[in-house]
Amino acid sequence: MSAAKIMIVEDEILVAMELRERLKDLGYIVPAVVAYGEVAIEEAGKHEPNLVLMDIVLAGEVDGIEAAAKIRELYNIPVIYLTAHSDEATLRKAKLSEPFGYLIKPFTESELRTSIEVALYKHGQESKQRRTSDWFSKTISALGGAIIVTDPDGVILQINALAEVLTGWTKDEALGKDMKEVLVLTDVDAGDHVCSVLPAPWEDGPPVTSCRSILKARNGLDIPIEHSVLPLESASGEVENLVFSFREYADSEDGKSDWFSYAANLRMTAAVCRSGGEYALAESYYRRALAFLEEHLGADNPKLASILGDLAEVYRYLGKQKDAEILALRVARLGAERKSKGMRSGQRHVSRHRQAAD
Repeated sequence: MSAAKIMIVEDEILVAMELRERLKDLGYIVPAVVAYGEVAIEEAGKHEPNLVLMDIVLAGEVDGIEAAAKIRELYNIPVIYLTAHSDEATLRKAKLSEPFGYLIKPFTESELRTSIEVALYKHGQESKQRRTSDWFSKTISALGGAIIVTDPDGVILQINALAEVLTGWTKDEALGKDMKEVLVLTDVDAGDHVCSVLPAPWEDGPPVTSCRSILKARNGLDIPIEHSVLPLESASGEVENLVFSFREYADSEDGKSDWFSYAANLRMTAAVCRSGGEYALAESYYRRALAFLEEHLGADNPKLASILGDLAEVYRYLGKQKDAEILALRVARLGAERKSKGMRSGQRHVSRHRQAAD
């Protein structure tokens, strides 16, 4: 394992030189020693150290606390403060930049090494957890259907975009809430009876449960859904998370799937909401219709261009310009693909006509 790189930010030159030698004796690499906060920010980006030792009180326009906060924001590099000031006011201000430790001058070599190793380990663990969380978020966003992930007690940890649309809860509002508050279900056959979304205790391993219910959305809409619960176990066999997957379904009176008519009704309702100026509600209906069509037609079907255009227009009314631009690009791509397929089809027709003439 390579030695950690540690940058020193200290405006007392003799203190800085002594600290550099102590770090080298401990086996660390010192890529830079700087005296000013504004320079420290630039050098951190250039050298990408594993850790910064930062004096709180620095000469110049940027003090150590401001520099540490900027380095954490721009580069996610941990900082340990060096200070001769241990008063409550200084420490309270320093806490806001989320340091990984403090060393009160003068400090021993043992204290220096311990603080560095603890900070490096703590930062490594945080980075690992952040990568896992980012991967988890991207994974559930990419999964088909609406997805909500909870802890074993039903407290919501993640929710993807379609789940936001169907429930009416945004991600920021839903995180930390009890699952039963966000996913309010009524049993299809039992009328007002509310379904439990949590699986019953199991003896022979956690099952995947699946049933149909009516979701009472936050905006008051009743949405028919199919939902299932998948418990995720740790290596020791304990349940760490519950993954709730649900989607709208459409059955006609004879019990057969009638998804195309159902999607058309959703889209018609969206158009009525849009004409009445209820753009937020129109967005919800359009997105539900789009998800339904994508599931049955595929995301690259040219027939989606029209509804994508309608949704883009609603986004513009709502001021979501970036979302509208993304959909406009998707519409353009589908149009180009349809044109390309048409040209290839025409070329094949001409080729067959020529062969027949010959």
